[in-house]
Amino acid sequence: MKRIVPALAALLLCACAPAQEPEPEVTRRIFEAGERFAGYEVTAPDGEPTDIALLPGGRRLVLYLSATCGDCIAEFESYELLDELYPGEAPLSFLWQTAYPAQGELALGDSYLVPAGLRLGDWVPTYFLLDEGGTILHKSIELREAVAAFAAETPPEENARAVAGLLARKGDLLLTETAPENSPEHFTVVDCSAEGLPEGIATLRDSAGILPALSGVGQLPALLTLSPAGELLVTAL
Repeated sequence: MKRIVPALAALLLCACAPAQEPEPEVTRRIFEAGERFAGYEVTAPDGEPTDIALLPGGRRLVLYLSATCGDCIAEFESYELLDELYPGEAPLSFLWQTAYPAQGELALGDSYLVPAGLRLGDWVPTYFLLDEGGTILHKSIELREAVAAFAAETPPEENARAVAGLLARKGDLLLTETAPENSPEHFTVVDCSAEGLPEGIATLRDSAGILPALSGVGQLPALLTLSPAGELLVTAL
């Protein structure tokens, strides 16, 4: 009898324990260069499902991100800079895994949600450069590499026009290296719209080298200004 009682108690405990929710099944789609970015739905800000093959525009940089990913958070300023360069335009799409960043933390233009049960890569962040037909030209987990590929695939006049638009809104910019000598991995953008060149007033941190890539700057420091006709001028200093 002594042996039966504990067994009955264990059975009763199992019967009374709440049923555990099964883990949601995750579909992991590892897109590679040369494939078409298609076949799965993301959710637009208005709640409508959108096939990733139907994202607006032609050639574009797709950024697959997570609001809780440390590597993504470290690049928030870079994402804001890209969004400023192309306000309301087509070359960028931000795909957020499951949730957008918290209100006031980061607000970007062409953003979509990736459902909880879907993964669009084996790493977050992942950056995809697509051609006009949605085929992946370049895939990288490094934003600097993705931006360089994007700049190389975009006509120079389009790159210059995007930077000129930024200057028209922000004023002239001085690009200077902040990394140790011989390791130019980071850049600081200094606002030079005031008279003279103020020292150490960093208004933007361009850690991905976005402005040098789009401006065709080969050596830093360099001053970005506008001509009287509103065209980009690059002056090596």
